[in-house]
Amino acid sequence: MALSFTRHLPLLSLQTVSLLASLATTSSAFAAAAEVHDVELRAKYRISFLGFDLARANLIAKVEHGLYALRVGYKTTGLVKVFAAATGDVSATGMIDAEHMMPAEFHEATKENAREAKVDMTIAKSNIIENQAMPEVTPDPDRIVLKPDDRRGVLDPLSAVLIPTLKGKDSLGSACNRTIPVFDGWVRFNIVMTLKETRTLDKGPFKGEAAVCAVRWVPISGYIPTRSGTKFMMNNKDLDVTLAPVGDTGYVAPIHIGVQTLHGHVDVDAVEFTTIDKPDPGAAN
Repeated sequence: MALSFTRHLPLLSLQTVSLLASLATTSSAFAAAAEVHDVELRAKYRISFLGFDLARANLIAKVEHGLYALRVGYKTTGLVKVFAAATGDVSATGMIDAEHMMPAEFHEATKENAREAKVDMTIAKSNIIENQAMPEVTPDPDRIVLKPDDRRGVLDPLSAVLIPTLKGKDSLGSACNRTIPVFDGWVRFNIVMTLKETRTLDKGPFKGEAAVCAVRWVPISGYIPTRSGTKFMMNNKDLDVTLAPVGDTGYVAPIHIGVQTLHGHVDVDAVEFTTIDKPDPGAAN
């Protein structure tokens, strides 16, 4: 279903890199992925609109003993919360190995003024087993029908925060070149990512080599193509995400996301990006 502007903000790092939205990939793309390392990432993001503070988001990502747990919390700040107070809590859990990311559960609860939304999903082998999304989809003859196959071979929007890279010379850039199949509870869409460049960052919470990816949002089903916002996003070429290594784990995560909207440019910038590499207990044996 069509989501409000502010409701998309917390998921910009998941649904534009899983996007706006989104940071993950299909199982087959993990075939050459780096060895799984235990790690914890704690990041804080500033979300701004035309340079003005809009919201703050916190990300906690943990990978331990082949399991992952992700959580994002956000809320609007400053004068924005007077007119469009919004809060949200999004979480995802699952299993991960060197070849596959296997989501198990996804939960989202958001509130914008008096409007509330909630999603609870159970996932097995990248197939949606159970999905409860509120509010329910309203009937519309223009809506592209969501078919049973559209719930298969997908990821939830949050199980994309950590992206494994390929080994080799272009390992960092490999994180960009992929298509991410996502189901958010209402809409099935792809996030298509391509490498624009790699660059060295010397300011901000991360310093070092990072990959800049161009992003396209490609809806598949569950959406209404006649809506102006949907048409704009389908043709929007002003979407990008910058990915930085998460320590020495072989994973990357977003430190910047830029999105042009109908109303102006939105930026999501990391103001804190802290990783804790957890040693392998058996490494000393």
